[in-house]
Amino acid sequence: MITDILISLDDKYLYFNNWLQGDVRQYDITDRRNPKLVGQVFLGGKILSDSKIRVIEDRELESQPDPVLVKGRRLYGAPQMIQLSLDGKRLYISTSIFKPWDIQFYPEHV
Repeated sequence: MITDILISLDDKYLYFNNWLQGDVRQYDITDRRNPKLVGQVFLGGKILSDSKIRVIEDRELESQPDPVLVKGRRLYGAPQMIQLSLDGKRLYISTSIFKPWDIQFYPEHV
């Protein structure tokens, strides 16, 4: 479920996040007819390797991603809102979408 999308100020990259799947993707869109996936990072989501959900088929996914640890603490939730810095060097990410949904989909996060 894509919950945010943005284009860099230089119109070179398109970013979007999949809130349930838990990843943020970066596409090179300099050739508008042929966007290329150039970056992807998983920051949580419902398809982590230790979840009860099993991915049966996904052409873009080699294996279910492992949970993310930041300074020894597990990151719960998934990327929801994204903002690129004006110089295009930093991508800021929040993990909360809407409290009732957060409670339903990521109760350990709340």
